[in-house]
Amino acid sequence: SPGISTLTDGGRTPQKRGAAGKCSCYDSGNFWLDMGFTFPEDQGYEVVYTPGVLRWNRLDSFSRDYVTLVDSGDWVERNYTTAAGSTVLILQSPSQELGYILYDRGDALMSLQLNVNIELLSEDGGVVSAEYQHMTDRQIEMVADSIDFTVQPKLPTQADVDAQPEISQEATQDGYTVQLKSVETDGYVVRILLGITAPEGTALPDIQFSNWYSALAPTSGAVSGGGGTNRIMDDGDGKDNTADCLLIDSPIMADGSMPFTPGSTWEAHLVDIVHSGWDSVNNRSYNDTLAEGEWLFSIHFDEQNGDYRELELLSQPVSAQASTGWRADGTDVSETFRITSVKVRSMSIRLTSDAGENADFFHFGGGSSYAVMKDGSQIEILNSEFVEPIDLEKLDYILLADGTRLPVPGN
Repeated sequence: SPGISTLTDGGRTPQKRGAAGKCSCYDSGNFWLDMGFTFPEDQGYEVVYTPGVLRWNRLDSFSRDYVTLVDSGDWVERNYTTAAGSTVLILQSPSQELGYILYDRGDALMSLQLNVNIELLSEDGGVVSAEYQHMTDRQIEMVADSIDFTVQPKLPTQADVDAQPEISQEATQDGYTVQLKSVETDGYVVRILLGITAPEGTALPDIQFSNWYSALAPTSGAVSGGGGTNRIMDDGDGKDNTADCLLIDSPIMADGSMPFTPGSTWEAHLVDIVHSGWDSVNNRSYNDTLAEGEWLFSIHFDEQNGDYRELELLSQPVSAQASTGWRADGTDVSETFRITSVKVRSMSIRLTSDAGENADFFHFGGGSSYAVMKDGSQIEILNSEFVEPIDLEKLDYILLADGTRLPVPGN
């Protein structure tokens, strides 16, 4: 944590702001933070929501973060003094999706990267075209007004860490209670089950957290990529105001290590419960905020919630077909490669081949891959993950998309 209680200057601008939840802090004190900005829908703005990334970089140290500006010849630079008195530099181009708000503090540079021109893609008869929704100059100034550029990060000491109170596994914000029900992992994929209770008399629609895709962060180490999903499920109690939310995440650590090692701690920082959809009349997405707030849960991984077993299916290389791309007519280009290793865990599978990362063995030609259990049931593989956890002791074989069977040794 950079030791900052708030980054937004509340009360000075009409739009609602909320951090999208993902943050990375470096030993030097530099950090970046995902943010989201929502504008009133009754003001005629083309853009009613835009994501952003706030960066703090000390001037006396190097940073791994950088951006590249395309020299399109139409960049505009202008100064703006915020309502709080901070003079910032605004960079924007009508032909570029990203714009920037810069503030030189003397000891550090604060920069806010915004999607100022939202790109919308459409297809007609196989031809893809793009159009843009543009933020107005005033909207960009409103965003600048909402940021407190006078914040000063503080590197926490061990005493600060030790003094933090234990985080509860249940919290209520804006009338909505979120409970951490269960956590399970195979070391590389985590499944987090949350219970959500709305106020009495509220029928929960299809909901999600506004930052579900970036809610999970390690207390030590940095994440360089990955992916996740979330879905709302019936919790079985027969009440309209309750539901379960399943978050599935498979982050990639910057150093290549296993994310959820025994002894590691991660924090689930959930922001705002929203109902999302697509407004076909105005050709834009929308987010209806049902509950504003932040729910924070600390998750410690150990042998109690982790199944760290791993099966190697191959004792020698085998050959199988994989997709390496697509032809003009949309059909797959397939080639035969040598597979040298197939490691299976309870939630995920890792296949190593001579093709490296550029071939798809799991989905091509209309076929899918499955974990076939001893009772004959099949569990599909999506993005190297099983759609449901499997019991390794009941696994019979892995069936690849080209029909290749990879049996468990001894079966």
